[in-house]
Amino acid sequence: MNNKKILVVDDDEDICCTIKQYLELHHYQVETVHSGVEALKMINDDFDLIVLDIMMEGIDGMELCTIIRDRVNYPIVFVSAKTLEEDKVQALAIGGDDYITKPFSLKELKARIDSHLRREERIRSNERYLLSSKNITIDLLANEVCNYSATS
Repeated sequence: MNNKKILVVDDDEDICCTIKQYLELHHYQVETVHSGVEALKMINDDFDLIVLDIMMEGIDGMELCTIIRDRVNYPIVFVSAKTLEEDKVQALAIGGDDYITKPFSLKELKARIDSHLRREERIRSNERYLLSSKNITIDLLANEVCNYSATS
């Protein structure tokens, strides 16, 4: 059973509903909101990934991504009707981890979500085996101790 929790932020209720139903069929827990303001109230919850639209009233997806990055570190996958290269580059530059243009395939969206979640899991599992204090790092798996003190 998949216990990964995803927040979908899109002002189009049909898109939110479709994504939610599809991902829930694949055992994800999915919360949906329809504005950046609603999303801000929820980002401190324990999500594993955010699917984020760009063009929304009030706080748009770009601004929301910037705010989110100052508070939490889970992956953000943009799903947007904006197809220009500069929009994609900007979204990735401000902290987005991926970008899919509308219309999109639900299979592709799920594959990208799965990919980001696997990457996050690998990072977290590697962090469990590293202990650090000041200039010393202990790698429990490799049985190595590294001293990073500045020597001249």
